[in-house]
Amino acid sequence: MTSAFKRVKVQLNDIAKAERAFDRERRKKCDWEDPEDVALYKQEQYQALRLAVLNELVPTRVCPGPCGQLRLSSREWVVSTDRKAAMCRRCFHNRYNKPGGAQILDLVLFPATMTRYKLDGGSLTLARVKTELSVRAFAHRAGWSLSYQRKLEDVSSTVNEATARAIITVLQECGVTTKDILQ
Repeated sequence: MTSAFKRVKVQLNDIAKAERAFDRERRKKCDWEDPEDVALYKQEQYQALRLAVLNELVPTRVCPGPCGQLRLSSREWVVSTDRKAAMCRRCFHNRYNKPGGAQILDLVLFPATMTRYKLDGGSLTLARVKTELSVRAFAHRAGWSLSYQRKLEDVSSTVNEATARAIITVLQECGVTTKDILQ
């Protein structure tokens, strides 16, 4: 049994020596003045390095991503820049876990629909005058800035439910009806 392991180890060493000799011959044959030859040599070196990294990271060639499929070609793989993780291109492009640990999050951009109310600025101004509150006092009681109160009174606009409730609450506290302000 030990002799079989020794024999395999010797064969692997012989293969490595042959690869190094072949690489030396290829370097000698490369025309370093020709850009195409240099580019071809560099591409071969890159492919050899990529294959070595893949053999180290994924020796079985089974994708560790969600697909779990066997991918034999080295072109079917994506390797992280730090060369610590690899996954197949399908999983990578489907935005599953990217090499390096980055994950795609499920974000909720609009958690709920918001009801909007059309506000007539002129009617709000009249109602505020009936309450005998200044613009500053009304804004303070409603809980927003003076500039926002002026904006609401200057133009007709739409407001969210919280703003509409604040306006109604302030007007009701002062004893003014709100039929014609919000629609």
